[in-house]
Amino acid sequence: EVKFNAMIEVGILEDEVTGKPIRDNSGNVLMKEERTIDWAMTRLEKLFYGEEMEIPTQEKFISSFSDFIVKQTGMRRTYGTLTGDDHLHQSMQVFAIAQFLNEFRQQVAKPRKKRCFGTFSNEE
Repeated sequence: EVKFNAMIEVGILEDEVTGKPIRDNSGNVLMKEERTIDWAMTRLEKLFYGEEMEIPTQEKFISSFSDFIVKQTGMRRTYGTLTGDDHLHQSMQVFAIAQFLNEFRQQVAKPRKKRCFGTFSNEE
C-alpha cells in the first residue's frame, strides 16, 4: 500500500563531516525520510531520464504525462493534472515507489562480507 501523503524511509542519515551513520540513544541507525509523493516524482525522473526504463510511445501515456503539473507553494509541492485524470500517472508513481523499496530492501538485507586481516600458518 502506498500512502502519498505519508513519509517514506529513503536512506540512512549520515554525519556530514564523517559520513558515518547517525544513531539514536539506543544505538539504532536513524533513517532519512521524504514525503512519498515527492520521492515518487524523484524516482520517476531518475527512471525515465536516467534511461533505466523504456518509456512507452502510446498516445494515452504521452497525453497523461504532458497534462501533469507541479505547483510550488511555500516549501511544499502540489501535484495534479489539467484535466483531473491522473490515474495513469499515479500508477507509475506507485511503480516507482515499489521499484525503489524492492531495491532498497535488497541493499539493506545484503549480507556483509567478513573482513580478513590476514592469516597465520602453523607450517614450519
